[in-house]
Amino acid sequence: IVYDAGVVAFKNEDFDQAKALFDGVTQNDQASRRLKEQAYFNKANTHVKLNELKEALAVYDQVLMLNPYNEQAKHNVNV
Repeated sequence: IVYDAGVVAFKNEDFDQAKALFDGVTQNDQASRRLKEQAYFNKANTHVKLNELKEALAVYDQVLMLNPYNEQAKHNVNV
């Protein structure tokens, strides 16, 4: 539910709220690895929307630590 709320906030361009919600998912010990990967990826995207590129790169690295095969994260790091 928290992840979905983050997606809604992102779509509504409430990037600070989206970032906080995605961060909550990444810190939830009961969230699946896949959900955490998605939350980190979307959190990184919110950093991009806020022009926080250094922070975005660090969060994309978190995605790649969870899944080194995430092609979208690899692409975003290398753009």
